[in-house]
Amino acid sequence: MAFSSSESVTEAVLKALADHLETELTELSDVIDGFPESNVQLSYPALSIIDTGSTDYRPEMSPYPYNDIEEGDIADHSAEVKYVIGQHNFNIQLDLWCRSKEERDDLFESFMKAFNSQFPRLGLNLVLTDYHGIYCSYSMNGYSTEDAEISSQRQEWRVKINILANCKAILGKEEFIIEDTSVTGDIQDTSQPI
Repeated sequence: MAFSSSESVTEAVLKALADHLETELTELSDVIDGFPESNVQLSYPALSIIDTGSTDYRPEMSPYPYNDIEEGDIADHSAEVKYVIGQHNFNIQLDLWCRSKEERDDLFESFMKAFNSQFPRLGLNLVLTDYHGIYCSYSMNGYSTEDAEISSQRQEWRVKINILANCKAILGKEEFIIEDTSVTGDIQDTSQPI
């Protein structure tokens, strides 16, 4: 799998979904980041995950802090404060690639169980470990089977699945922190008797 670990929200959203499906769909031979090139020989059954590039973004009118500052996070009286500045809505395309219609139907059924494994909540809620540890929700918007003459000739059958992923947009900003300071010492009574 070609997913990398970074602080990119797009990569983190795709990687979390790929990791979950790769774990749950044990029958998969390959998981591919992006649509496979025409010269690539797939190991069937395979899954490709594509960011369609049409991401909706809704800014937060009043950004608010996302993280609590711990004592160990403070250095030189400052720390990184993470703010929720908006909401991302990603349109993701999954493709299940198979050798036959029967294999495709079986894999799609397995996909539905894996994608709804957190039942009774439909879809998924996954932690983006590579993007501030926030949660991302994934829901299925629809699917289509790609049955054409060329599929028959190539003996390559596919299901195209549309996924909507939704997560918060986080912005880290270095800020000065008001720290609690304690003063210790002995208090001596220096008053004069009257």
